Amino acid sequence: MTEKLNDTELKKSLAKGLRGLYIVEGNEEFLVRACADTVLKSAGETAEVLKMDVLKAADDDLKEPFYSFSLSGDRRFLVLEGFDFKALKEERLALLSELVSDIPEGLTVIIKRFVDDERFSPSKKLAQLAEAAGDAAIVNAGSKGSSKTVSYVMAQIKRQGCTASPETARLISERCGEDLMLASGEVAKLAAYCRYGEITTKAVETLCIKTPEYGVYDMLGSLERGDTRRAFSALNEMLEERTEPLLISAVLNTAFINLLRCKLARAGGLSEAKLASMFDYRPGDKKLSIAFKNCGRYSLGQLEEIIDRLYSLDTELKSSAADKKIVLLRRVAEIASLLGARA
Repeated sequence: MTEKLNDTELKKSLAKGLRGLYIVEGNEEFLVRACADTVLKSAGETAEVLKMDVLKAADDDLKEPFYSFSLSGDRRFLVLEGFDFKALKEERLALLSELVSDIPEGLTVIIKRFVDDERFSPSKKLAQLAEAAGDAAIVNAGSKGSSKTVSYVMAQIKRQGCTASPETARLISERCGEDLMLASGEVAKLAAYCRYGEITTKAVETLCIKTPEYGVYDMLGSLERGDTRRAFSALNEMLEERTEPLLISAVLNTAFINLLRCKLARAGGLSEAKLASMFDYRPGDKKLSIAFKNCGRYSLGQLEEIIDRLYSLDTELKSSAADKKIVLLRRVAEIASLLGARA
């Protein structure tokens, strides 16, 4: 059975165990590499990794991993790159189909396909390989536009003479949103703190600023999990950083409008891509993907009621003489109650 995953779903799938074949595709090279690395790291540091260019490798070299085994019993990975279908001969594709149809126990094959094209679409030929393998996953690694800041962050980390894992770079990107100037400043700060060595996730969590958008989604995620204590901690952090209550309200309102749109779209049988085109979302907009994935956690009545409360919050913040922080805290408490969150 072929499983279709995005970069977030990949980790959850790996927690259940490795498949025989992973096809990782995308038009952002960094994200393709990051998803492939996530698969490799899931087996620990003792795994054996063999990399080949599918266009240059000899037939016997391609066959060898499928007819051998590890003396130590460690997991083996075969990473295949260079999938240019204009240059790839049908005979080579047929050989690959034959090999992946009988992947031996202990071997995982990773096919990486990076396409430097804005109009990227998944390969039908690779989908046929997945069908031949049976025990396979096709991973959409993300697209250009969704990773502009991630790529920029990695470039800045390298410029500072530092290293960082893809997960750490992604975390910095998420905290800075699409503000490249902010990302540059945060990387410079983190580089100095880490003595121009490896920038760790712990350092990012300790030092890196959160944009209002990141803070709101952090708070919302906690509310969805029923963790009001963590939700209010995230809200207080934003207020302590002097984030305007009106800005927090606006981001919350956008998040729930996205959830409502996705709820209605799914009920009407519309795809995420169709919804994105109807409302002019940017290609690869993660906020829409998150909403499309999570909207099933809410009832239509909950979403309508929450949006109504947020409309009232916006009006209060703009016209009331009351303490805006108190008004915001009260409304967030009401949302937590509507979601049935537990303290």
